[in-house]
Amino acid sequence: MYLNGIGCVAPQNTSEKPLFAEPLGETDVRRNIVKPNYKEYINPAMIRRMGTAIKMGVVASKQALSQAGTDMPDAIIAGTGLGCQQDSEKFLTAIIDHDEQFLTPTSFIQSTHNTVAGQVALMLKCRAYNFTYCHRGFSFENTLVDAALALEEGWAQQVLALGVDEMTTHTLEVFQRIGLNVKDAEPTLDLLKSEQKGSVYGEGATAFVLSHQPSEHNFGRISAVKTLYKPTNEQQVLDWINSTLQESGASLNDIDLVLLGKNGNPEENRWYEAVEASASTPSIGAFKHLVGEYHTASAFALWLGASILQDQEVPEVVFTRKNTTTDWNRILIYNQYDHRDHSLILLEK
Repeated sequence: MYLNGIGCVAPQNTSEKPLFAEPLGETDVRRNIVKPNYKEYINPAMIRRMGTAIKMGVVASKQALSQAGTDMPDAIIAGTGLGCQQDSEKFLTAIIDHDEQFLTPTSFIQSTHNTVAGQVALMLKCRAYNFTYCHRGFSFENTLVDAALALEEGWAQQVLALGVDEMTTHTLEVFQRIGLNVKDAEPTLDLLKSEQKGSVYGEGATAFVLSHQPSEHNFGRISAVKTLYKPTNEQQVLDWINSTLQESGASLNDIDLVLLGKNGNPEENRWYEAVEASASTPSIGAFKHLVGEYHTASAFALWLGASILQDQEVPEVVFTRKNTTTDWNRILIYNQYDHRDHSLILLEK
């Protein structure tokens, strides 16, 4: 699949080049998005009725469609781990505060997981295939697999694929209580050296226009998407990575850059350290210290990889190990969520 358009709303400024020349060194227990000027993309009368996830998804989608030179995809497929948390909390809070009476339906209507994809379709007046995957750490990867099937079967020529998740104050408190999120603030650039239990959760929306044919604005192509559920040890992960690359006619040392989903949680480092030790030649990078941990963070990694292929430049803040490579042609994204959901995306120029 070729990436003909990309769009991103994240806790870093994704519109200025070179990327992350001055990364936001946010010191907090969460990573909040850098809010775009929503009025440039959405009718101001509609903005106040939209939750954060919806607004992010619409902006990222319109950015990707604009770059691809199209305004009507043949399918809209989204992935989200937790859906529209903000509107879910609003509705549940209203139930309690108003003793289950005099409730407005807006928050309930916009609280379902498929709201983002639905709102994008309504704004585009797109009546095509519309589907949302909510499979925890595999949500975005399943979106890519569905898009590949649609293109392979030939009934879609251009697919809009999204990964979107938001983080709310209430959800953050729950995550802290169960040990998923750190309790003390961690600066962005220090997160990977953290010794606290848990990670810093974030949010973001990333969109891609995918096609079997490259456009003049092609950002690279996805050669492989693989998932692995509940591996028992690091060697199983390494064997899976090597077999995936062999199917694509490559090896781990043929990769120019390996982007790892390190999230600052010491308990999860062993998976990534095994890959680092096995990959002696490639440069190694990370991305979650920039945007935080969330179920569809791999979508941001794909956006970052596509931007690197296009610009032929890796932001210094991404590197955790740098070699002498100056040509960036193959990027491997390896991510895992909560030890269970492991995924690979191979991106090539």
